[in-house]
Amino acid sequence: MHEATNDRLEHLANRIGYEFDLTKARQEVFELVGGIPGLTLGQIFDASDFILEKVEKLYFFMSLPPVAKQAYVYRALEKVVVI
Repeated sequence: MHEATNDRLEHLANRIGYEFDLTKARQEVFELVGGIPGLTLGQIFDASDFILEKVEKLYFFMSLPPVAKQAYVYRALEKVVVI
């Protein structure tokens, strides 16, 4: 019984840590995208939403060098569909 409780607590702790990391990553993405000159606030929102849409995109974006991040943001904006 204690082992099952410990397993559940560890799972919860990992989940909380994961959620905290995602929150931190969201803030960092917004700051990185916002640092690209010439983007409007709307474009910053759109590009950030695109990057954060899937964890794989987030990890890929964060692994890029700064110059490639800027190119990825412009490419993301080309793919964003305006309603």
